Amino acid sequence: MSTDISKAVMGVSAGIDAIKKLGDLAVKTQNLELREGILNLREQLLEAKDALLDAKEQVSNYKEENATLKARITELEQRLADGQEEIKLTVKKGGYYKEDGDGPYCTGCYDNNQKLIRVNDVGPIWRCPVCKSVVTKT
Repeated sequence: MSTDISKAVMGVSAGIDAIKKLGDLAVKTQNLELREGILNLREQLLEAKDALLDAKEQVSNYKEENATLKARITELEQRLADGQEEIKLTVKKGGYYKEDGDGPYCTGCYDNNQKLIRVNDVGPIWRCPVCKSVVTKT
């Protein structure tokens, strides 16, 4: 698709060059009506070229995003293949717990880094030894 856009940009650029030559000819022949029409057409071609260049940039951005997403999918598929599938957790008393009741684990560390970090029991609060977040026991 990007090559199609590049070809379209080249075609429009060639059209702009041809229109410029016709405009020069219109000036030489002093045909003001023709010159005005040519200038309007040239302006439209310039706008079309700008739109095509914007589309080309957007396609490039989409390709980059697509590559990133494909890499992420590959990573997740590999984790699944390695037996690192996502653990089912529930939120209770301000922390994450496994289905078997094991916990509490830091919600921040798991949400941000997919790491199960057991929080420390410090009286009325739990404190994460990694990210230092504090949760009041509820």
